[in-house]
Amino acid sequence: MTIREKKEVRDYMHNLLSVTVDRVQDVVQQNGSVTLSELESILDTSFNLVLLAIDELSQENKIHIKRGGQDYVLSR
Repeated sequence: MTIREKKEVRDYMHNLLSVTVDRVQDVVQQNGSVTLSELESILDTSFNLVLLAIDELSQENKIHIKRGGQDYVLSR
């Protein structure tokens, strides 16, 4: 793989993550709170990408995540 191809893949993944971050934040904002299971069923993307988006948003204090029974709850 050339350096240019690697950059294209990296840019694509960054854009995909940015879109997922926006979608996760939109769902949480619209619903006030949502479980991780509900979020998975709403978003049509990989579980790993959803977790990366949640991690980014929680580090920026844009969402909060806590354990709720058998699931995790995301809130504003």
